[in-house]
Amino acid sequence: MKKVMVFGVFDIFHKGHEYFLKEARKHGDYLIAVIPPDENILKEKGHMPHNNVNKRIMVLNKYVDKVIVGDKSNYIKPLIDEMPDVICLGYDQNTNLDIIEKYLKIKNVDLIRISS
Repeated sequence: MKKVMVFGVFDIFHKGHEYFLKEARKHGDYLIAVIPPDENILKEKGHMPHNNVNKRIMVLNKYVDKVIVGDKSNYIKPLIDEMPDVICLGYDQNTNLDIIEKYLKIKNVDLIRISS
């Protein structure tokens, strides 16, 4: 089974999110979405998300096989726990690239950019 992992807040879910997830799914058999806890969004963006983590999970469950709420301080934990074969990033995703690149060097993982 080929695991694909995506990352994002997915707050106020829209057609762009849907497109991204459908394209990511094409690269494997099992799609995992990692979303940040509400507290991390507050810390990074300066405001709470419009939809709390539970609402975001409910929406994402319609599009992915598994939703993981990321660790509050250990950003690499979902990668180590799930060991994806493919990581898909959106055309504009640049947050935590250093962490993802470190993981890519350790594991034989494909990194795919999904264009808009």
